[in-house]
Amino acid sequence: MSVILMILLYPGAQSVICQDSAGTWKDNATGLIWSVKDNGSDTNWVQANNYCENLALGGNTDWRLPTRADLETIYDKGLSKEFKAKNPIELNGEKMWAESTDSANAWVFSFLNGGTSMLPVGGGCGGSGRALCVRRSGK
Repeated sequence: MSVILMILLYPGAQSVICQDSAGTWKDNATGLIWSVKDNGSDTNWVQANNYCENLALGGNTDWRLPTRADLETIYDKGLSKEFKAKNPIELNGEKMWAESTDSANAWVFSFLNGGTSMLPVGGGCGGSGRALCVRRSGK
């Protein structure tokens, strides 16, 4: 049984926010489906990438780390919450790792201020970011 939470914005609403009971949210503006929570702790990029690649959520297993551009689409500096990701996404950390084609470094995106920085993918102990996973709809 699937439960849908819907928030309708009136008047002149531009979007409808729908979150399903599986903990995913589809951004109709981009067609991306997001996990609504991050992985829960800071990791290095390798651990974050493995987390998304091994995630089974909402009946799907084709999750990945988002690109830096993907992360920018869900950042909303006008929000009053500490980590400014569009609703219904609730982050428990500031920095989210992005996909990388570089074997040594990867981008992290700050949901505190919208900034980016590049960090080593191995990151040593503890890491410097979190995993927020995404997938394309229709897969």
